Amino acid sequence: MNIEEIIQMLPKNLRSRYTSLTSYVSQTLFPDDKWNEIIRRNRKKTRKELEIIKKEHISKATLLLFTFLLKNLFDQHFHAITTVVDTLKELDVNGIRLGSKFYSERNSNVTIGQDLHNSLLESITDEEIKKIIEESKNMYELLDFYQEKFLDI
Repeated sequence: MNIEEIIQMLPKNLRSRYTSLTSYVSQTLFPDDKWNEIIRRNRKKTRKELEIIKKEHISKATLLLFTFLLKNLFDQHFHAITTVVDTLKELDVNGIRLGSKFYSERNSNVTIGQDLHNSLLESITDEEIKKIIEESKNMYELLDFYQEKFLDI
C-alpha cells in the first residue's frame, strides 16, 4: 500500500490537513526562485526527471511533518482528557461519559491518545527520523532538518 492509498483512507479532516501540508511543503522547499536555480544547476537532468525528484521530496517531507503533527494531536488528546478526569477525581467524580465512551482514571478511553502516540513512534524504523519527530518543537525545525539531511538536488 502506498502513501496515497493510506491518505485516502484517513478521515476527511486529516486528508484535508495532509493536502494543506503538501502545499505548504512544496512552497517552502521549492519556492519559484529556488526551483529555477535547481533547474539551472541540473542541466544534465530533464525537467521531467527533476519534477519527479521534487515530487518525491515533497511527499517525504509532507509525511514527516504529518507524522509529527499526528503525534502532537495524540499527545494533546491524552493531556486534555487526563486533565479532565484528574480534575473530576479531585471533585470526587469517578469519570465522565461522552457518547458511548466512559472516561475514568487511566482506562483505555483515556490512554488511547498515548497508546496511538506510542504505536506511531514504534512504527518508525529509522531511529534518526524517530528522534527528530520526538524532539522537534515545531514543524519548522523538521523542515530545516529535512532540507539539511535529504534535499540534495
